[in-house]
Order: sequence, then C-alpha cells, then structure tokens
Amino acid sequence: MQERLHLEDRLARADALQGIIRVWLLERPDTVIGAYWPIKGEFDPCPPCTAGRRTAN
Repeated sequence: MQERLHLEDRLARADALQGIIRVWLLERPDTVIGAYWPIKGEFDPCPPCTAGRRTAN
C-alpha cells in the first residue's frame, strides 16, 4: 500500500483514468451504475460517476 500511495505520477494516473471513465459513462444508456468506495489508497471512481449524474439532471 505504501508503494501505491507514493507513486510519483499517482495523481496524474487517477486524473487520466477518471477522464476515461467520464467519457465512457457519457456513452452509456444505463440509468443505474455501481462503483466502489476506495480504501487503502485505491483509485477513486466516484468523482466521474457523480459528475455524470449531476449533469444528467
């Protein structure tokens, strides 16, 4: 876990992955999606999931 938390480009990787998820979600016809709450320094998929929800309303 310590290695994951101290990756030099950790934030850049997270931003890139969140951007990919955001674009992918825009193309989905689904009205319900599931995501996990990150623990122990894992990637957080929640921001792009909730951003899409806010813009859809």
